[in-house]
Amino acid sequence: MTLPPTISVTYNKTKHGYFGELGTGANAHVRFLQTALTPEELDSITLIENIPGSEQWEVQDLFQRDVDKERVTREILPYLKDKSKVKFFNPLTLALLPLAPDKQSIEASLPHVAPKEVDDNGHPYTVFEWENYYKFGRHSKEPAFSYLNWNDQHVRIVAIDGQHRLSALKRWRNEPLDSSRHLASWTIPVVILGIFKAAPAKPTASFLEIVRKTFVYINSKAQKINEARTTLLDDESVVAVCTQDFVQDSHSNDCLPLDKRDEKKLPLLIFDWRGETRNNVRQPAPAAIKTVEEVRDWLDWYVLGGDGTDYQSTALGLDDLVPPLTTFGENKRLSWSDAAVIRKQFHETVLPGLRHCLQEFTPYKNYISDCRQFEREALAESDLAQHAFMQLRFGTSRASEDILPLVSKKYDDLVGKFEALKGKTFDELIVRDVGMRAVISGFGYGKPIFDDDQKKTTKWIEYSQWFTPQLNSAYAAGWFRSFMKLDATRRGLLTHVVFDPSGAIINYKMENVPGAFGALLTIVMFASGKGAFKGDALDHVWDECSEQLKSPLKNGYRKQYRADLQENFKGTPAEFKALVQKKANAAVDKHVSKLKEFLSIK
Repeated sequence: MTLPPTISVTYNKTKHGYFGELGTGANAHVRFLQTALTPEELDSITLIENIPGSEQWEVQDLFQRDVDKERVTREILPYLKDKSKVKFFNPLTLALLPLAPDKQSIEASLPHVAPKEVDDNGHPYTVFEWENYYKFGRHSKEPAFSYLNWNDQHVRIVAIDGQHRLSALKRWRNEPLDSSRHLASWTIPVVILGIFKAAPAKPTASFLEIVRKTFVYINSKAQKINEARTTLLDDESVVAVCTQDFVQDSHSNDCLPLDKRDEKKLPLLIFDWRGETRNNVRQPAPAAIKTVEEVRDWLDWYVLGGDGTDYQSTALGLDDLVPPLTTFGENKRLSWSDAAVIRKQFHETVLPGLRHCLQEFTPYKNYISDCRQFEREALAESDLAQHAFMQLRFGTSRASEDILPLVSKKYDDLVGKFEALKGKTFDELIVRDVGMRAVISGFGYGKPIFDDDQKKTTKWIEYSQWFTPQLNSAYAAGWFRSFMKLDATRRGLLTHVVFDPSGAIINYKMENVPGAFGALLTIVMFASGKGAFKGDALDHVWDECSEQLKSPLKNGYRKQYRADLQENFKGTPAEFKALVQKKANAAVDKHVSKLKEFLSIK
């Protein structure tokens, strides 16, 4: 059968292939063309990170995992070049992304198009056309003779699955002729997706949201996306959506010009938000002090509660949500519209208070100030330093090939400066996860107690404005110092809570912190801020938190006395156990009493 000519007026690119479509979902309809590309046509395919201006998109829209260049070099290119190996791989999955008029962003809304029946020189087609962007022509009798037209001035074709293979193929093609000659005979299998709105009157998610979901579904069945990326892409989990908004708040601020930016806000670069890997091993971001996973777990364990728990509705002020938040637990996911409600509510309620706490916490406040100063110095120094700082923040820069070595040198200098800054800014328990887990544990635990005392549901920012000065007072008093830098009294009080007798960190896991360092730190802060209370909030905190502390203290003292008494003890095992228990209980009571006396709690 001879292919008919394709009529195209507004389109300058054409591919023929097998037309297909899948059922609708979320009011979106995916139509696709299975076809193949020549090596020359690979130049027309890109990654989202290579679209100019994409670094300023919303964090959840930067959904592709970074290309692991070492993996491409070490594994994929050698496989493609090895003539002794049979070559086959799944088709690359590509998506047609329509550019907005500014050419820097993607058109948000999905088009709804009515199919048109067209006769082209005796060949019947059903045409689905988004005018001036792209057009699918399905051959009504022979789907294999269908076509896709698009305008490459208005549309980018982006790889949403297979970006490592695409990167390897592009690199191979650009090698000297002798090396790449074998590739010239290849055709690369691809599936090109176009997305349309199914029902014109019904709402639907944005274009990039649909593409992102497609990316997640594809990759959740293939190589697992790392945990950081999964969190930033998951808009079906309450905690994940709130984590995204937390990071996006910093991202949006840092994308503003300096004179429009809130200098006090947490800089994006303090979050290890990209989750970069090399050879499948996580590569920590040099300036980051917290991972996205850690922030997510703060919210999950201490502030909002896990998805489907009763407390989430109260924390977010969404007790009247229909359906209730308690229905969105394990194996039950948010709709895109409910996710938008959650994101907005978190941004307006919880985030201002949590952000204030972190931004005004003395070591974080100092680190933020120095980060901003480093950026101002880089912007004033040279274009090389500007590119280096951009790479530090976004993981990529727009530096041209000829200056990359110089930019890399500036980047290495910045990495050294940030490592030194972290070393001088943070006490040991702040550097270690246990310190900030205790802070956020106390922050989340104290809110309902503070509300009960004030006889109202306070705003999170109002609560934070009371909480944060008490936190800074605890920091100034030295509660976060390393074991050997603590004064004798605090060292004794923190032993068996966050340190063992030798000074090693203990009770640092998420589930252990609230009953250990989190409980002690909460007592310290409520004792410091007792002047604001109208009732017995401090007594409430003391009764609960001191009781929680007894568990790690008993464990610690039992271990200590077992080791101390074992060598010289004469008696039965039962008598030994009873003696250890007696001494441990007495030591716990003395420890708790000493803490109460030290903090002047009556």
